Amino acid sequence: MNKELFDALNAAYRGAQADLAQVLPGFSMTSLQEDQALDFLALMLEQNQTLNLSAIRDPEEAIYLHLIDSWTLLPLIDREVQATSGVPTPEARSFTFLDLGTGAGFPGVPVKILRPDLDLYLVDALAKRLKFLDRSLEEIGLSQPWQCVHARAEDLGRQGDFRDRLDFVTARALANLPILLEYALPLVKPGGVFVAMKAKYQDELAQAGQAAQKLGADLEDIRTFTLPRFQADRSFLIYRKLQATARKYPRSNAQIKKNPLS
Repeated sequence: MNKELFDALNAAYRGAQADLAQVLPGFSMTSLQEDQALDFLALMLEQNQTLNLSAIRDPEEAIYLHLIDSWTLLPLIDREVQATSGVPTPEARSFTFLDLGTGAGFPGVPVKILRPDLDLYLVDALAKRLKFLDRSLEEIGLSQPWQCVHARAEDLGRQGDFRDRLDFVTARALANLPILLEYALPLVKPGGVFVAMKAKYQDELAQAGQAAQKLGADLEDIRTFTLPRFQADRSFLIYRKLQATARKYPRSNAQIKKNPLS
């Protein structure tokens, strides 16, 4: 691992402590978790020079726009774990968390580092990204269970092992909302949630119309905030799955893109 890169990330992380406390009051992590998070980010930035994993290459931007951005999901995850198991951590039972279109591993890997008992699935259509993740997660010693899944979203939603099975599904910068809902909601079990991580959402939400209801879900809440330092607007569109998705969904990718649900 590139020590100079790790040191730059470590310095940027130390400088972000006040902003991290502002975004996530009461945030804490062990020294092992801190090392794992920074090690993973260093591996990603190092491999990014040849694999083009992320448009973010600056250490400070990576701390804010990858790590802290990913960790903003933690309150929602903890709420769902509490609601389903009666305790605020996932140990009581397997709580499944799926990161759809994970790319370089965000938000899934930083979330798993801080909540090691989550049953994590990292899904991506590009094998080279998943090979990087497999190697890197072994290297940082990420706790099991976790699995890298090579699949297209619309194909995964038709598979029995994943269809209507997941407690918590999220996606960041994967597709416009009308398309994204048809990719993601077939994976969520009744009672579970899908969280679309968006910067701007108003136009996409209007375009989506009644798509969620057609897929068996409802928009439960929208949470908005701004990441400090870079003043990056963020929104969580939280969809609650109410019933199993109709068998005709998801459609083929060509149909989804040509005629998005509305």
